[in-house]
Amino acid sequence: MQSKASLALAGSLVVLLAGCAGQTTDPRQGGLFSYNPDAYNQRLQERQSHLSQVEQDNRVAEDQALSLESERTAREKENSILRAKIKKLSASAARLEKDIKAKEALDCIRALLTPTCWRTWRPTLRCASPTL
Repeated sequence: MQSKASLALAGSLVVLLAGCAGQTTDPRQGGLFSYNPDAYNQRLQERQSHLSQVEQDNRVAEDQALSLESERTAREKENSILRAKIKKLSASAARLEKDIKAKEALDCIRALLTPTCWRTWRPTLRCASPTL
């Protein structure tokens, strides 16, 4: 009788343990009795594959960052060249404006000195001379 009871207890334990084992492939969830080396190797392979993909994505992102940095440097250089050209053009325009004003003043003086201009002369900023 005692051997039947121990056999029944052992059978119950095996059934109970078999029911708990193998339900999950995650060793953190399955416990000691659900250890499955094939599932462990599969999870390890999946994680290594994911790591390889993340590393590849990082390399692509780093290459893009280097490319963008190079492009930014080139555009900054072009920007500084264009700013220098604008500065030269502004100085040239200021000189031309000054030359134009000086020539206008000289033309007004010449026109005032001619006898025909005395008849049409008006005290304004610009000379009323027909030669302008």
